[in-house]
Amino acid sequence: MFRKIQKKLNNRKGFTLIELIVIVAVLGILAAIAIPKLGQFTDKAKEAADEQLGVIIRDSFAMAIASGDIVVTGNEDVTITYNSTENQLVYTPTGTDLEDSSGTGLDAGDIRGIIDDYVDDTPIQAYKSIGIDVDSSGSIEVSYNTN
Repeated sequence: MFRKIQKKLNNRKGFTLIELIVIVAVLGILAAIAIPKLGQFTDKAKEAADEQLGVIIRDSFAMAIASGDIVVTGNEDVTITYNSTENQLVYTPTGTDLEDSSGTGLDAGDIRGIIDDYVDDTPIQAYKSIGIDVDSSGSIEVSYNTN
């Protein structure tokens, strides 16, 4: 009985060094192919998240215009960036064509207060800023800026 067990123990075979080297080389090749692909998925996910945030902000502007919280008297551009120090979106209008229902001009803080009801402060990840172009007819366009 002990001889059978000892014979089985002596008969065990393992991987040779060459087989292990081949396996490591194949795993290295697979990793070299897969890792850049994963990076592309991450970049695309960040872009998609920013684009979705832009759509949410656009729809928020539309809701605020429809409810009369924002009145557009001309064509206005609003640039949205993310302040990582304060963890909030920053709204920067370029002109004076946004007013409230009483005719008072809206500055960045006013716009932020109105839009905050609809939008949380999700960080902008892939782009430097999101642009909102509003014209007096109520048309709103979104642009994504990399610089």
